[in-house]
Amino acid sequence: MIRNLQLYFLLSILAGCTISSKNFPEPDKLKREIINNITIPDQIGDTIIYESYIGVCGNSSEDEMNRLYIPSLDESPYLDLLKTRMNKTILCTRDRKYNLLDKSPKERMALASVWNDLSKDKVTLTLTGDAVNNNSVTIHESYDYSQKAVVIEKLFTYELNNWKCKLLHRFEFAKN
Repeated sequence: MIRNLQLYFLLSILAGCTISSKNFPEPDKLKREIINNITIPDQIGDTIIYESYIGVCGNSSEDEMNRLYIPSLDESPYLDLLKTRMNKTILCTRDRKYNLLDKSPKERMALASVWNDLSKDKVTLTLTGDAVNNNSVTIHESYDYSQKAVVIEKLFTYELNNWKCKLLHRFEFAKN
């Protein structure tokens, strides 16, 4: 009986220590801080395509799924804040681009061709994150241009009732 009680107590403590992006304090403030810290690496073009995240494929563990953080800045009021901050036209794919899966192969080819024409000479932005703990997250800003791709990693940490940003890495890849 005592061992069962001790085990129950230990498990309840560990359950409270689960790292999950759902446990972030003040998620609204985090999204706003992410928007305030977005910096397009090169000032080219007048349009950014914000590609919304479509899900996870593969055999991710429960821990990996809990740590996954998707800012979803294409939702209100964040999209308006993003447009104001960037001072550029921002197009969102939302799920429209991925509805191609419901189409026939011929329809998919036609829609993909239209999408490729629309996105030509535009900057595509994708944001994902990984919870480091329940008070910090690493955000991966991925920018895709016609000539190169840039990934910027930033650490957002919740301290003294505010989210703070720190640049971690910047990677640049030339495209062939």
